[in-house]
Amino acid sequence: MVEADTATTLTDALHLLPVPGDPDDAENLLITLLSTRLPVLEQAPFTERAKAALHQVLRTGGHTDAADVPPTPEDDQDKPAAGDPARAVLLLVANSPEAFRTRGSYVLGIPVDSMAQILDEARRYLAWLAAQGHLGTVHPWVAVVAADLAQRIRRRTLGPRRGSGRLLWMYERMATPAHAQHLVPTMWRAARQRGIDAPDWPGSTPPGTCRLPADDYRALLATRTTGVELDHRPDGVRIRAPRGTTVHLWTGTAVVRLTGDGTAADLPYPLSGSGPDTSGHHRGGAVFTRGDHLGIGWLSAYNAVGAGGRVM
Repeated sequence: MVEADTATTLTDALHLLPVPGDPDDAENLLITLLSTRLPVLEQAPFTERAKAALHQVLRTGGHTDAADVPPTPEDDQDKPAAGDPARAVLLLVANSPEAFRTRGSYVLGIPVDSMAQILDEARRYLAWLAAQGHLGTVHPWVAVVAADLAQRIRRRTLGPRRGSGRLLWMYERMATPAHAQHLVPTMWRAARQRGIDAPDWPGSTPPGTCRLPADDYRALLATRTTGVELDHRPDGVRIRAPRGTTVHLWTGTAVVRLTGDGTAADLPYPLSGSGPDTSGHHRGGAVFTRGDHLGIGWLSAYNAVGAGGRVM
C-alpha cells in the first residue's frame, strides 16, 4: 500500500514532466522525482563518510565503471540538496546493478542497511506506478519504466540490467510468494545461462521449478503480452492485441487509450496540443495487461534484458 497524499503529490508532479527521449532520461526523471517527493527518501540520514561516497556516485551518474570524477570547486561550495543521497542510491542500482552482487555489509563503502529503507520505499511507489499502466492514470512511459525499476530494485542482488523486469515478474509468479526468496534467483540464473531474456517462450507445460498448478500456469501465460503485434508505421502503429488489454498511443503528452479486441488495425498517433509532432522519440505505443507490458520506440528497451531500445 502507498500513502494517498504522497501518491497524489507524485502523480501531480508526473503530469507536469515532459516525455523523455530515451531510457536514461526517463530513469533519471523518475529517480529525481521519487527522491524529492517521498519524505523517507528526501530526508534519508547517512553518515558523513557515506555521503562522500554517494556524492561521488552522483558525479558519475551511478556508473561505477566511469572514470573517477574529481570534485570541482563548485562541488566543494555547494551543499548537498535534500534527496541527493537517496538519488545516488537509486542511480547506483539503476546503472551499476553488479555492485549489489555481494554478501558484504557495504557497497562502495556505503552501508547496505542504510540503503535498504530507501530502496524498499522507492520500490513500493514504483510498483504502484507500474500498476497504473493498465488503468491509464499515468503516461505509459511512467508505468513501463517504473515496472522495470521496481523489479530491478527488488532483485538487486542478482545484478539485473535494464529490461529485466518482465522476466523477473514472470519468475516471481511462477515461484509463488512462499518460494520466491530462493526460487527466483535459481530460475533467473538458469534462464540467463540459457540465453533467455524475456518471458515469451512457447508451450504451455510448466517447467519443473514452477510451483503453480498447471491450470494456474496456463492462466499466467495468458496474462503476458507475448504474441502482441506492435509495429511502427510512418503515421501510426499496426497493432493486434488480445481482448481486454489496454493499448496506449501518444504524441508527447497527448495520449489515446484503447482496449484490445484481438483484431489487427492500423491506428494513427494522436495530435499533440500544438499540432503534429514528427519527432520520433516523442511518439510511441504500449500494450498493458494486468501484469505485463510491451512497448515500441525507446520503450522497447524494457521488453527484454539488454534490448537497448530504438528511437523511431
